[in-house]
Amino acid sequence: MIKHKQFDNGFKYIEIINTYAHAKIALQGAHMFSYVFKDKPPLLWLSKKAFFEKGKAIRGGIPICFPWFGKHSDNVKLSQHGFART
Repeated sequence: MIKHKQFDNGFKYIEIINTYAHAKIALQGAHMFSYVFKDKPPLLWLSKKAFFEKGKAIRGGIPICFPWFGKHSDNVKLSQHGFART
């Protein structure tokens, strides 16, 4: 089952639940921030300081870094890790 959800501040994500596992994926950056096998501890680390705000990177989970990793090589004004992350 897939549910479209959002936090109180409007940050949108999807929740996927099946017989075996439960996952949460932010629509911003396609960032998986939770994955839990049934009756097991979480597999992904998520910082207590993780932001769930538009334009802010989530700390932890599995981020999508595209089209570059780290700072842009030619333009320091561009966001770290590319536009896909935020």
